[in-house]
Amino acid sequence: MRAGFGSARTVDSSVSPRLAAPMIADNAKQSQSLHIAPLGGVGEIGMNMMLFRCGEDYVIVDSGIRFPDANMIGVEVILPNLAILAAINDKIRAIILTHGHEDHIGAIRLLAQRLDLRQIPILGTAFTLALLRHRLSEEGLSSGVTLEQIRPGDTVEIEPFTVSFVRVTHSIPDCVAVCLDTPMGRVIHTGDFKIDVNPLDGEHFDEDKLRALGDEGVDLLLSDSTNASVPGWTRPEEEVAAGLEEQIASWKGRVIVSLFSSNLYRIHSLFKIAQRNKRIMCLLGRSVQRYVAVGRETIGLELPAEKDLVDVKKLHHVPSHQQLIVCTGSQAEPRSVLARASRGEHRDLTFGEGDLVLMSCRKIPGNERRIHRMINDILRAGAKCVFGKQAPIHASGHARQDELTRMLDLTRPKCFIPVHGEYSFLLDHANLAEQVKIIEDGSVISLSPQGITQIAQEQLEPFFHDGNTLGTSDELRIAEKKRLAWNGVAVVDVTIDPSRGIFLDLKIETRGLFNDEGRLCKEIEEAVGKQMSGQISDMDVEELKHYAGMLVRREFRNRIQRKPVTVVQIQAAT
Repeated sequence: MRAGFGSARTVDSSVSPRLAAPMIADNAKQSQSLHIAPLGGVGEIGMNMMLFRCGEDYVIVDSGIRFPDANMIGVEVILPNLAILAAINDKIRAIILTHGHEDHIGAIRLLAQRLDLRQIPILGTAFTLALLRHRLSEEGLSSGVTLEQIRPGDTVEIEPFTVSFVRVTHSIPDCVAVCLDTPMGRVIHTGDFKIDVNPLDGEHFDEDKLRALGDEGVDLLLSDSTNASVPGWTRPEEEVAAGLEEQIASWKGRVIVSLFSSNLYRIHSLFKIAQRNKRIMCLLGRSVQRYVAVGRETIGLELPAEKDLVDVKKLHHVPSHQQLIVCTGSQAEPRSVLARASRGEHRDLTFGEGDLVLMSCRKIPGNERRIHRMINDILRAGAKCVFGKQAPIHASGHARQDELTRMLDLTRPKCFIPVHGEYSFLLDHANLAEQVKIIEDGSVISLSPQGITQIAQEQLEPFFHDGNTLGTSDELRIAEKKRLAWNGVAVVDVTIDPSRGIFLDLKIETRGLFNDEGRLCKEIEEAVGKQMSGQISDMDVEELKHYAGMLVRREFRNRIQRKPVTVVQIQAAT
């Protein structure tokens, strides 16, 4: 298959991109180079987005999100700096997706708020695009986006890029690596991958194609570094299936399995295990139900049909020893099925004696504490919980060191840049190769026949999504939200006699602060009142607000070591 795609339509942007100069400047030297800039996912986990520029034309590989840390109050997701893309909207020729995980496709629905995507084709495999189409439909955006399906082995012309797609294996089906051929050289972007030599769907990691590309010559390899610190070879899904069946077949009561919803290989294995052990599956959680529904329509993996499943409302009719429940919540997300059930807050699922909970997942860094709290709650309820290294019931979707070395051996790149991972992961990956350049988000790399050169390093401020609002940290006042959460709020009503320019009274109300049943506020009212008496005759209203707020904050700090956000209101005596 070979296809051609047109140019995009311009959309105005009032935001000035920090990366504009090195990426957009028009001069002869730059027009003879291929520029590569990670806007996310390099030096961090998640939010993957790589920008390629050849001449005056751009393509993007992946458009992902990252989920916030606990201290990012009110933030739902984080995504790359959209000002860069808004500035080059009319020059973006395509967005290419390697696979369907949210950290690779989750930003598309948010890009539509700042970019015109109608004339920018989005390329991906059938499963990846089906997931994206579902998400866009939920947002009412599906009619404004052009989705172009590709298959592994296809080659697509997106002038001046020739883009080839190579099958790779991962923890989600229908994944590809991307080969970009340009006048300045060939680049392979692996996307996320591991090498599963016997994948459950029969769609094999295409070593032959990668070797052939290496034989022809690869100028630059960009390769997944997520597990670069881990020696050996990733456990195959067949071994995980055997570990799960050993646990399930030997258990006489109900079994609950929590996993990443996108891992349809695991769900396929559980379906076959249920059939062999005369159990009936129940899928709990919208995301796992959505992935299975999309998978039935787009991939060859055998997944449970509706007739093979029992609705949670009818689960009480099924004897406990015949139940196999697959649910979301492996990361203890507060509103997930497993987390709510562990707290006794789920109307259809509770835990007790005779239950076996299998945590077929890894702990994403940052989630460890809340996952352990959830596991403790499950154990308190009387259930048995198997997690971590207690049994071989999980395998990563990312290549370990031996697989990463295999990728390097197949492609034999002249230059190599590790991507997708924290800085320590990039260093460990670099130790496996030669001619390595370590970069992070905001780096701009130039590739020419002479090799690679870093031409810029910019600090990229991410964008945040909060409710229906999308903007920078300053625009969404993230720092102020943290301060509010930590220090609380004090509302100060100051009464004055403006005709005589004297202070009369002051009242304080607080939220989120220790108040000692009102006694603390009384003490501070008296202390601040004494300091303000006779001190306001030369102040205008704004100066008075500032002065009163400063005094109140100082008194709270002296008494309880907190400086609340103060809201001062001035009113005249009647």
